[in-house]
Formats: sequence, structure tokens, C-alpha cells
Amino acid sequence: MDWLHQKESPLFPEVVWSKPETKRSAGKLAIIGGSAGAMSNVASVYSAAENAGAGTIHLLVPDSLAKVTKDVPYIQYAASNPSGGFAKSALSELLTLSSAMNGVLIAGDLGKNSETSQMLESYIEKYEGILAVSSLSLESFSIKINRFLDRPETILFLNLNQLRELVIEQAMDTPVTSDIGLSQLAQILHNITSKNQCLLVVETADRVWVSYQGKVVDCIPNCFNSVKATVWAIQQPEKLLEAAVSSMAA
Repeated sequence: MDWLHQKESPLFPEVVWSKPETKRSAGKLAIIGGSAGAMSNVASVYSAAENAGAGTIHLLVPDSLAKVTKDVPYIQYAASNPSGGFAKSALSELLTLSSAMNGVLIAGDLGKNSETSQMLESYIEKYEGILAVSSLSLESFSIKINRFLDRPETILFLNLNQLRELVIEQAMDTPVTSDIGLSQLAQILHNITSKNQCLLVVETADRVWVSYQGKVVDCIPNCFNSVKATVWAIQQPEKLLEAAVSSMAA
């Protein structure tokens, strides 16, 4: 098993040095999220993407939020359902925006509406490109987490409970407990990603784990922000793992 450790210093300094220095070359990110009464998290994600150095940020939210977001730059709206989340008909707007971006981050609380869940499922099947899904947004999907694993260029941000759920879905022998050992956790991540295409980022109490194509890195980060990790990933898409890891040391 290829298991590396990052502490204070960057494990991949060449990735830090290669980060784009101008907005024109810093990538275009779409942030998709929001539902009625749940805009604050999406707004904070937008700010975090700016701070992380994204070149251009486009925000797409349900039109139920139009009145409270009219002053946000580069914002677009898609149809909402009576519950205030994305309607099925919003799919075309999501796909059109995503196709013009270098990557997409699904962020914030999108609600628990079944229509929104069905639309999101259709979206991840049709959109081809870098897609990051926050741990909070995963709660809005009705599909099991393991449905994401075979999708190329996908970054899943998981908490420990979600990793536990994924391990159960995968029918793995080693359970994920609150006191799981480091070597056991590393082995679990290695086993999942060595046979799937998804990049996993798992936040535990004292470190962040990144795993891709069987490689595992545990990080004691200077700071960890899923938005920053996503921005770095779209800027260096040929090095998804290295970019996500390096974002925590810079």
C-alpha cells in the first residue's frame, strides 16, 4: 500500500509552485447549491472560492432565492419546485453552465426534496467533468454513496459517518468506528480507491485523509477547506490527489 504523510511542509512542493498566478489561468468554477432558507452556506462557499484563488466563479441556485441573492456577482438561477429546491427542469441549466466550466462544486444544503434528488442523480450521470460534492450536499442525494465511485474526475468529501456508510455499502470486513486505528483506516481507503475512479477526502478528528487510485495520504493540515481543495484540483486536473493534498499546506 502506497501510504504517505503530510505534516507542516508540502508533500508535493512542485504543485504549490505550479499554482496559477493570474486570474485568466486560475480556472472557472461553478458552485451549485442552495434551497429555500438555506443560502448562507452557499454564500460562504463563494467567498471561500474567491479566497482560494479561483479565476472565475459562477453560482447557480434555485430561483426561490432570487430576492435574497440579487446583488451576488455571476449568479444564475434555475427553476425551483414548491419546496424551494431545484426542480427537475433545472437540469438543462446545470448542464449548460457546467459544460463551460473547468469544474463544478455541489455545496451547501440542497434540501431533502425527492424531485431535487432525482434531478441531481440525472445530473451526475450526464455531466462529464471534474465534480466535487461536499459532505453536506451528499445528504440531498437519494442514491447510495457508492454510486459515485465509478465516476471519473469525482471528488467526494466525506465525514467519518459517511465513510462508515460507504464501507457498509461496499460490504467490507473492517468496520469504521470512532476509535479506528490509522493503519486500518488507510487500508480501507486504499481498498476502496484502488478499484474505483473517485478521489475520497475524509475528515477525522485530528487529520484529513486523501485517497486516489489506491494511494493514501494522511495530512495534519495547516488549514483544511473543501472549497480550497476543489479550486486547487480544477487548476491542476492532471494531479487531483496532489492538488487536494497541497491545498492544505499552503
